[in-house]
Amino acid sequence: MTRTMGLFLLAACLALTLSGCEGKSKAKDKQEAAEKPVPVQVVALARETVAPTIEASGVVASDRDVIVLSETSGRVVEDKLDLGSRVGKGETLVAADPEPYQIQVRQAEASLAQAKSAFEQAKSSHIRAEALHRSDNLSESQYDDARFAFDHARAAMQVAEAALATARRALRTSAVRAPFSGVVAQKLVRLGDTLGPGTPVAALVDDTALKVVCGVGEDDVAGVKSGMKAVVRVQTLSSEPLPATVTATGLKALKPTMTYPVELTLDSRPEGLRVGMVARVELPVGEAQTGIIVPLEVIVVRFDRRYAYVVENGVAREKRVSLGMKVGNRVFVAEGLSEGESLVVSGQANLKDGAAVTVVE
Repeated sequence: MTRTMGLFLLAACLALTLSGCEGKSKAKDKQEAAEKPVPVQVVALARETVAPTIEASGVVASDRDVIVLSETSGRVVEDKLDLGSRVGKGETLVAADPEPYQIQVRQAEASLAQAKSAFEQAKSSHIRAEALHRSDNLSESQYDDARFAFDHARAAMQVAEAALATARRALRTSAVRAPFSGVVAQKLVRLGDTLGPGTPVAALVDDTALKVVCGVGEDDVAGVKSGMKAVVRVQTLSSEPLPATVTATGLKALKPTMTYPVELTLDSRPEGLRVGMVARVELPVGEAQTGIIVPLEVIVVRFDRRYAYVVENGVAREKRVSLGMKVGNRVFVAEGLSEGESLVVSGQANLKDGAAVTVVE
């Protein structure tokens, strides 16, 4: 029993010794990891002159973007609509069966011919009645009858002329034509479909008059003026800035965003620009300012205080900063940073004051 107790005590001592060694090893590893330099990227701070801007979301639009409607009824017997095709002003898009309208025109022409004949006959009778009335060879009532017949025949002829004009217009509008030159953006009917007055036929866009429309809040719209230069970015095409000019500002806020519409024209049109593409608009407002300006993401916020990190002799130094005007995704630093300092722009989330750092490209 004494031997068994001795073996047990020996095993316990070995376990405690190994556990202590393992704990010291882990502590040592943590200490070494803590002292390992943090990789960061830096830029040298310099003063810049930047005009204050506001950013707004916008969309590419056209001055003429319409849904073409049918004016008459009938079955579509001619379909010239091709999605994305270019059409000229007055060109036929689709046509309804013209035969019923051709028949109406012939009927109206016959009615007008009949009305003209009756008018000429009444006119001759009226002329003779006037002559007889002046020579007292026709009673007053007979003269009134001749004059009434003449007036009635003239009115009937005018009604027949109007009916013919209406029939001809119906025949003409049985073919739905493009109201302006543009591109077919949407095809809404096909061969064999039945048209009625007001039936949507196609969406037509004038792609020669593209513009960008954005919304600006009430706090900023007063600073936006026609003729003001701006910058537009269409991310689906390129991140490169596109020079633009403000051409109009709205007087009424649009629901539900309650922003005021601002229209801009691009100084040059990039390849591939299409109606409906999303755009970012930068509008300069106010006077240009000069100072230290940094990306917003380099600012670290702790307990409502703002800090930035600079590198001095391989060590991170925490600088408390006061911020000024925001310009896009950057912000002016009013106090806390100086020209020439090496600002940490990547890796700052892992830093603390006095931490060793390694500057990487």
